[in-house]
Amino acid sequence: MAADPVAPAGLNAEKETAPAAQAAQSREQNEHRNSATGAGTDKAFLTLRALLALKGHVLSRTHGDDVPVRFYVTRWGLVRELPDIAAVRIFAEQVGATNA
Repeated sequence: MAADPVAPAGLNAEKETAPAAQAAQSREQNEHRNSATGAGTDKAFLTLRALLALKGHVLSRTHGDDVPVRFYVTRWGLVRELPDIAAVRIFAEQVGATNA
């Protein structure tokens, strides 16, 4: 069996390209995830999640390709559904979770 002239000694072309393929797949997954909510919304979501957690609330959101993202705030077994990140921000202000 002849060695692949392009690959370094001990590596075949398949092993050499696997990390590059994994990196490309990871980038595609991240771009897909960020396309649903936007990178700015991700940061706002994580910030509001932390601020609400300090007040005893849990903030979560749905993930779906075919449906809009919905936000849920829970505390003491009660759930409030919020339609968008702006509504989450308003709720956080109402419960005193923000400095505004």
